[in-house]
Amino acid sequence: MVFFSKDTSAIPTFTYDGTPLELVTHFKYLGFTLTRDGSMHTAAEKMADNLRLAIARVYRTGSSKGITHRKHAMLWLFQVFALTAGLYGCQVWATFSLTYDSSVTTRAHVLHLGFLKKLLGVKKGTDTHCVLRKTGQMPIFFYWFRYTIRFRNSLLSSNYPLLETIVQADLLLVNRNDTWACQVLHAPRFSCVSAFFGCPTIS
Repeated sequence: MVFFSKDTSAIPTFTYDGTPLELVTHFKYLGFTLTRDGSMHTAAEKMADNLRLAIARVYRTGSSKGITHRKHAMLWLFQVFALTAGLYGCQVWATFSLTYDSSVTTRAHVLHLGFLKKLLGVKKGTDTHCVLRKTGQMPIFFYWFRYTIRFRNSLLSSNYPLLETIVQADLLLVNRNDTWACQVLHAPRFSCVSAFFGCPTIS
């Protein structure tokens, strides 16, 4: 795959076995959508759609089992079906939202909080941290961050030469704001996050 963010008239023709390859504006790969300029915003929007559909599945499952009034059960269904859908591939497409401030504008954050507030039966304007503490949840960027760091650690411990080369090349671009390494290594310090969250206290 080759990405171009500028004038497409200057794009050379690539061939495979003598056949010119098709030039496309977007391409679905391993479940998420890549665009020609390499931006992950489209992929993030598509994955938010998956989260929305998964939340709808949670409601349908809860309704069919007659457990929509049981907050613990609905939250468990959310963790199993919906949250996992919102995390798929986040190591790649969510790195530009690894801070609380940058994540609150994402659809995934809005959908996450919307489900939790509806579950608790509170107003839309209820403070986010109160809702998260009551349900024992973390902000969605925290889950993204955890998955991304696990992925980064696996890259650093790999003994596969190609992966080692890719990691080294990415580290050379760490001072560029639009690179994966920069976004990951400049992710927030979480020393203040633990003060907001404790054990679930749903009643």
